[in-house]
Amino acid sequence: RFDRLDGFSPATPCLLHVEGVSIDPDTLPGQADLAGSASPDSTVQIIDLETGERRLLFAELDSHEQAIGEGRRSLLVRPMEALGWGRHVAVVITDGIRDTSGDPIPSPPGFAALVRGTGIPESLQPYVPHYEDLFARLEDLGLAVDDLFIAWDFWTGTEDVAHAQMDAIIASVNAEFPIDPAFVPPYALRETR
Repeated sequence: RFDRLDGFSPATPCLLHVEGVSIDPDTLPGQADLAGSASPDSTVQIIDLETGERRLLFAELDSHEQAIGEGRRSLLVRPMEALGWGRHVAVVITDGIRDTSGDPIPSPPGFAALVRGTGIPESLQPYVPHYEDLFARLEDLGLAVDDLFIAWDFWTGTEDVAHAQMDAIIASVNAEFPIDPAFVPPYALRETR
């Protein structure tokens, strides 16, 4: 079922989990300042890589801290406007985020190696050209790659593919039950109390 899709939903939330880290929610763009989330100095950004447009969002931590324990809460990045069909999008989290003690959070080792360009694990070697292109584009958009905690990119799906299954269902129904504006099914009205 998922193999037919050509990208993520234009309204998809983006999730990040870093084991053992408790992010200070006050260092994330919240619901009270959506406009600020689209500024170049926001700690969390969603960027259309083709146009350079920063999209409105808010970021929050998984609300079930009691159920999952400290240091195990995921970061949820929620776009507040549709990202568009067939768009190449980046999620950027800067080193402006802090842990609950106010300390900087070190980048995940694999991402830090990609930024440095050295010590890259063998498992990440196939992705080096892709990340070199991503980093170059982010630099073009005014982001210093050395100032990133982490960044990743993805494509949103195209409208035709997203709607294809429902379009096929509608076409099938229409073929089986042709619309006849003159047809009125038999009915009876009953009074109920």
